[in-house]
Amino acid sequence: MMMAVTIRFKPKPFINTQHFYTLLLAVSLLLLTACTTQTSKLGDGNANVDNLHHWSIKGKFSVQVPGDRTNANLHWQQNRDLFNILLSGPLGQGAVHIVGDEHQTGLTRGGNTYYARSPRQLLLDQTHWDIPVHQFQYWVKGTPEPEQQASNIQMNESGQIRQFSQSGWNITLDRYEHIHNYHLPEKIVATHDDIKVTLIIKEWKLPESP
Repeated sequence: MMMAVTIRFKPKPFINTQHFYTLLLAVSLLLLTACTTQTSKLGDGNANVDNLHHWSIKGKFSVQVPGDRTNANLHWQQNRDLFNILLSGPLGQGAVHIVGDEHQTGLTRGGNTYYARSPRQLLLDQTHWDIPVHQFQYWVKGTPEPEQQASNIQMNESGQIRQFSQSGWNITLDRYEHIHNYHLPEKIVATHDDIKVTLIIKEWKLPESP
């Protein structure tokens, strides 16, 4: 069982604080339901991931740009549009904690909290990493983001997506595992121009079936 970190936000004028505190409460309850982890390997195809809205991953995160590479531990909880992302480890200024939904996002780093409507813009402003957080919630499941066109889709021999391009990013998926009838990747590599983002997932957690 996992517990979300509770953080205090200093509201900015454009933030709807009532909505944000409701959001934080929802995130804190995100994975307080029974969860299970299972590591049996590949089956056929990549069916049903579009129906997977509630999940958690732990693993390693790295972002590489010319002249610099940053590595961190990753803990990401997702419940539909709600996300709770913690990056910890050798990040220079300590952990980065991002909480939000499709309407607003808060990022806490070094004891300070910052706000923006877009998690991508907030991450760019505070870390200089231009990473499409919204699309990554689909890519980690081994599928393109459904509202944007994808191209160059390639499949592996077991029928899962191995590679595709979307919104200027090239995505490579590897090391699928089978959990509750879902086939989910353990390694995601995303490249765009001179930036490379790698996720190595050590643990997938899904709600336990009734």
